[in-house]
Amino acid sequence: MLFRVLLCVVTTLWILQSGAIGSPPIEGDARLLDTLRDVQATNLSSFSSGRLTANVVDRVTRYGAIVTVMWSDDNVRWDGVTHERSRQAGKDGKVAERLLTQSVRMIETPKELICYWPDTRFVQIIHDKRSTYHKEMELRPARAWFGMEQIVTWQKLLSPESADANVTKFVVTDKGNGQIAVDRHYLNGDVLRIVSSMDFGGNVVEYESWPARGKGGMKRNGSFDWKRHETGIWVLKQYRCKRFAPDSDTVEIDYELEVTSYDPLSSIPPSEFSINALKVPPGSKVEDVGPTTRVYRVGDQPTGIDQENLDRLIELLRSNGFSDHRR
Repeated sequence: MLFRVLLCVVTTLWILQSGAIGSPPIEGDARLLDTLRDVQATNLSSFSSGRLTANVVDRVTRYGAIVTVMWSDDNVRWDGVTHERSRQAGKDGKVAERLLTQSVRMIETPKELICYWPDTRFVQIIHDKRSTYHKEMELRPARAWFGMEQIVTWQKLLSPESADANVTKFVVTDKGNGQIAVDRHYLNGDVLRIVSSMDFGGNVVEYESWPARGKGGMKRNGSFDWKRHETGIWVLKQYRCKRFAPDSDTVEIDYELEVTSYDPLSSIPPSEFSINALKVPPGSKVEDVGPTTRVYRVGDQPTGIDQENLDRLIELLRSNGFSDHRR
């Protein structure tokens, strides 16, 4: 069951790596680039906390979700329903497809990730961050609205100071009609174009990458639609992206995010990001994964022992005359 929502994902995209080793040159109006970076910083700061509801779908993996998300800085809580298609071969050898739907509630803080599936009354608490969730569930503005495919922020991609040695130059072009295009050129011939619109609050409206053929790069394209919220800020309406396999026209990701509601929240108490907020009923099974794994039922004493309790046991044994012999 865990693999349906949690994935062990290690994404290494050298074209997005950072670590300044001297800034690449800028062709065109460098002041426009500075303006875009300032605008992106302002946009990010406008959404430090809030609540939204969204529909997401990946047509390639046939995964989708309807989710309400509440966040405050790095603390996030999800409550929604996910669905995905499962293909299984029967005894007769014929492949049948069925829709798997389940409710999920999750909380992520800098210290842990808590996942709760109400349908099966199962909780998993992960402390070591080796597992994560479908990227489609990363819906908070700091990642899904103001970044490239939930990987890195536009603010960073628009900063020559953050570019690594593989970026050879930035080209800034005023396209007219309030649109500004920034092209990042790479040593291997790849180009990533980011187009922002001052008519939509300086937000990114589209991006596209042209990989050099035969170099293994990925072709990408995406678009953002925005609408003005009653508070005057620009809120994401819809985001679409496609990612293609290296040197191929095969679509690896065909993803769409639709934001159906947004509410600004100025202050969210920490209790909203504790396991109590998930309303896990007594008797639910809990798997607590860290340096060691503990399994217990809500309301019962946990089985297993963690390092803290082990240290206490050692001290208790010492106090009763037992030696700590180590070889």
